[in-house]
Amino acid sequence: MKKIREFALKFGSMFAAFTVVCSFWFSNKTCFFICHQPEEPKNLRNFLKEKRNT
Repeated sequence: MKKIREFALKFGSMFAAFTVVCSFWFSNKTCFFICHQPEEPKNLRNFLKEKRNT
């Protein structure tokens, strides 16, 4: 039990910082899967086609 406590005190802050960084990174990544993008308007499609051709 003493070794576990020493390990937690020594590396606990590092693990906490790592989990906070990972949570921010993963929360931004999963946002793309949750959001719904409706169908794009005809005018936008035409604009993009014209822009690609030039």
